[in-house]
Amino acid sequence: MSAPKKNAPQDWRHLITPKQALLAVAFFLFFTWLVGWKFALILMGSLLFHEFGHAAGIRHYGLRIQGFYFLPPFGLAVASADPWPTRKAESVIALLGPAWGLTLGLATYGLALLTGNPILAGVAAFMAVLNGFNLVPINPLDGGRVAKSIAYSISPKLGFAWLGIGLAGAAVLGYFLNPVVFVLIIFMGWAEFKNELVQHRRQADRRRMLELLSRRFKTEPETGAVLRAMDLHFRFLVLSGDEDLVFERIHEIERDVAALRGVHSQLLGGQRYYVTPDESLRLVPWGPEGVANSPLGKFLIETGLPPLTKRQLVGVLACHIGMIIVAVALFAAASSVMPMMKAMELLK
Repeated sequence: MSAPKKNAPQDWRHLITPKQALLAVAFFLFFTWLVGWKFALILMGSLLFHEFGHAAGIRHYGLRIQGFYFLPPFGLAVASADPWPTRKAESVIALLGPAWGLTLGLATYGLALLTGNPILAGVAAFMAVLNGFNLVPINPLDGGRVAKSIAYSISPKLGFAWLGIGLAGAAVLGYFLNPVVFVLIIFMGWAEFKNELVQHRRQADRRRMLELLSRRFKTEPETGAVLRAMDLHFRFLVLSGDEDLVFERIHEIERDVAALRGVHSQLLGGQRYYVTPDESLRLVPWGPEGVANSPLGKFLIETGLPPLTKRQLVGVLACHIGMIIVAVALFAAASSVMPMMKAMELLK
């Protein structure tokens, strides 16, 4: 694991809002009514500890936490306010939730053996099921995010295909398990699918724009080459003092880009602010990096999430499989002391 970045500023006060407090109370009351208050407390504690693992990963990578969200009757989720910086970060953050949850389960099982309290063993079995279920490779479960990161690191097409497979798997899972689970997984899985689709289209637009600009400026369709050619061209025009020519050339590029269906541009950088008559093109002043400091330059420099290296991919896959084995072993060991369902009955 790489050294963490300096943590982004985080105002922790917004994480506990009156709305979230009410949802937490509603969550507790729902499961108290459904099973019992003891089970409700155990479930909430298990989910919170699991999500604290995700939160620790989010902060490790210098990201901000948007909030903890109780979703009665579905569960609890922690959301990042910032996008994942790499596929490795996405995988590590996803795995840390079940890792913390299984650690709590192992500790609970150990406490059951030390105290001779069989109910604690049943609770440990429940924690094994809860975290083991999250390791199923179906998006948006934690295991699904890991599988998606691995698939995208092998091939973007494979990653995109895996999201579709995950949605189909969620439908099958919901049919055999519970329609409530089905609704949650489909809803969140579809949101994840749309987010990846947007990123896929942005990269396609970026490639198309690079090809267009490379033809206009007679250079290679590579980000660095295009930015250098544009920078030299516009610096020369600005030094010539012909502002009308600068504006005309920018307008030509705007028309070229507008012809790319689906690409909406707010482009380039000029020595002054320039705005087309229809206000569709807003320009920023030249920065120390020239065109690279403009909205267009930043868009061209933008890349998809850096994939897992082969070594990282093997490590993530090994951790994922290892945690599944731990979850199964913990469930088997704890259930031999007291079956999970019997413990749930006693906790009513």
